[in-house]
Amino acid sequence: MLAARGFILLVSLVTALCEEEAFLTPCDITDTECLRKSTQKFLAKTANGVPDYDIRAIDPMHLASVDYLLSEEYGVWNHLSNLTIIGLKNQDLSKFSLDTKTKAVELQTKLDLSITADIEVEVKKRVKSFSGSILIKGSALGTANYNYDFKTDANGVTHFEVSPETITCQPIDEVVIKLSPELLESLKTDPDIQPEREIIKSNSTDKGNSLLCAIVEKAYVTVVHNIRASAKILPKDAFLKGV
Repeated sequence: MLAARGFILLVSLVTALCEEEAFLTPCDITDTECLRKSTQKFLAKTANGVPDYDIRAIDPMHLASVDYLLSEEYGVWNHLSNLTIIGLKNQDLSKFSLDTKTKAVELQTKLDLSITADIEVEVKKRVKSFSGSILIKGSALGTANYNYDFKTDANGVTHFEVSPETITCQPIDEVVIKLSPELLESLKTDPDIQPEREIIKSNSTDKGNSLLCAIVEKAYVTVVHNIRASAKILPKDAFLKGV
């Protein structure tokens, strides 16, 4: 009985995911416009997650923590916690390539994100920490490279099997970062961190871009995870034609 119920649930989900107005539109691998629209549809429709099949919510996405080393020489760390990321469901496909000979895939999307978090600025050499909140707004290109294979299930349905991915990030334009007033005041007035204060202020654009990408790379793990999870459920022909 449990097996029968599980099969019915699986069939129901596959039917829902494959409907034209639901989650995916099968595309030729060279049809960029079709791929772009299908990707956007999938991200928008699955943004809240499908817990029964391990498709995780991405918008808003909540991350427990991200740690970013601001200066190794001075031992300055940014410890972000309780992150909320808005905008992942609106990713725009920038590049998609699939090599049927090597079974290599490159997926790249443009992300416009707004991120809020608690932040602790740790100055290890002074044994001091400063706490507050942070708002980050910025755009980046997230890229995932992975290989695929085919796997046929017990019902004779062939699925994509997605291998572990490599994720990279490229910032676009300048990132906007706003710290809470109390944190700014503490960093500005503390008499013991003059050298570190100059490090924090210098090359702020590069540091902001690097912080954004540290968050993007961690968030993108879930984006690829959802592709992998849906590939376990859907037949390969639901994604792409002629592969």
